[in-house]
Amino acid sequence: MERRVVDGVVTSLPVGLQFGLHEISKYLIVPGFYRGTPALPVNLKKWNSLPKHLQDLMNKYMAEFEKEFAAFEKKERAADLKRIEAAGVEIIRFPPDAATWFLDAAREGVWKNAQKRFPGDDIPKLRERITKK
Repeated sequence: MERRVVDGVVTSLPVGLQFGLHEISKYLIVPGFYRGTPALPVNLKKWNSLPKHLQDLMNKYMAEFEKEFAAFEKKERAADLKRIEAAGVEIIRFPPDAATWFLDAAREGVWKNAQKRFPGDDIPKLRERITKK
């Protein structure tokens, strides 16, 4: 962006701030999409070697962290937006109906891309398991 090779970029607010994109960007679209997700990847062989009580303990604390993450992320996002706006970036806020369309299109696009990259029934199964009903 700084060299005008590209006009824009899709990234999270924290990453954009870390890379200094707020110093060279003119605009930011709100709502954002492709949000961060709390995850703790563990090697399956290592996981299976842990005693059951340690697996249960890790599951318990990750579940608690997941509940707290949404509030934490919302607070951090608000602070990041203030910092970006203070740097002179114009925040473009979509009206509710356009925001809903935008987020739905982004979500469906990700699932379609995943299905194209990984044909078969794994992606539909994953989507079913992790999507709120």
